[in-house]
Amino acid sequence: MLCTELWNDTVLILLIFVFEKVMFRLLVKQKLNKIRLNSWWRQIISGSAGGDDIKERTRRKKQSAFQYCVNTVKKYDYEAFLATLLIPDPKIRRRLFAIRAFNAEVAMIQENVTLKETGLGRIFFWKNAVNQLFSGNTAESLPRHPVIQELSQEVVSGCGGVSKRWFMKLVESRQDSMTDAPFQRMADLETYCDSAVTPIFFIAFDSLGIKTRHLDHAASHFGKAIGITNFIRSLPHNCKQRRVLVPQDLLIKHNLSQESLIRLNEPEKVQHVVFEMAAYAVAHYEHAKKLKGNMSIEILKLGLFDSQPEAMFMAALPSKVYLDRLQKHGFNPFDPSLTRRYGLLPWLLYYNKLRKRYY
Repeated sequence: MLCTELWNDTVLILLIFVFEKVMFRLLVKQKLNKIRLNSWWRQIISGSAGGDDIKERTRRKKQSAFQYCVNTVKKYDYEAFLATLLIPDPKIRRRLFAIRAFNAEVAMIQENVTLKETGLGRIFFWKNAVNQLFSGNTAESLPRHPVIQELSQEVVSGCGGVSKRWFMKLVESRQDSMTDAPFQRMADLETYCDSAVTPIFFIAFDSLGIKTRHLDHAASHFGKAIGITNFIRSLPHNCKQRRVLVPQDLLIKHNLSQESLIRLNEPEKVQHVVFEMAAYAVAHYEHAKKLKGNMSIEILKLGLFDSQPEAMFMAALPSKVYLDRLQKHGFNPFDPSLTRRYGLLPWLLYYNKLRKRYY
């Protein structure tokens, strides 16, 4: 009898608890609806409901396009993501994220497709999008891709003097590499890096209205240094895919076959080849650094008393950090510690930013 009474009391308590929860939710919902109704009615009275709605939707759309660009750079070009975060001016930072997101989208085409025809179709899409960007079309008539929308708002329309040529060069450089044909000479690899990396700097300078001889010269050398470094870093991944793009003149010089490179049968010869490529990257990096004095003079002549243009070259600093670590590991890019993200890199970048030593 006592157990039955306890059971009845328990059930009653549970029913009361559920009833209170349901009633509470209903009251909250009713209150929220009332607030929304009052807000909407006030907007109708003031005559601003429609306009504010459109502004809010536009703001969210722009925000989501920007966030897409940031996430794309973070996912596919993490080191550039860190360097771009440290750009002082938020407007320039936003433009750079849009430019780098465009580069990341184009660069990842080859990795994301299995058929060459599919990749060429995507290349055609980006070429067509660039043509539309510079044909005076409104944002509504452009492809509904977040990167295109962001470029239209922040880079092409918002800045004068941005050249279509550099966007096309980024796309065409990736189109030329779709065949997986190895480079014949080291000079060919340098030319490719100059086409696939340097235009990012040129677009950024165009968006600022800056065009000087020494800045462009430094951008070209930094672009080659970054490109060659990334090429060395990609060796483990490419060898797993049985893709050997290393310049043939270096393989012949060191008597190393493509199969030996893939299987790592002759590690010493591999290290000699990597050492020679790394030497080219270091030479370009050091050459760019020597232009610092001339760059500073040109920037002052333009009436720019901040370090915004030079801060863009911070994207080259991770390459120098990697090359130093590569040397410590005997020029072996297959070492496990070199195939992982370097945990100290964010701190090194931030430390150099505080000291205004951007490269």
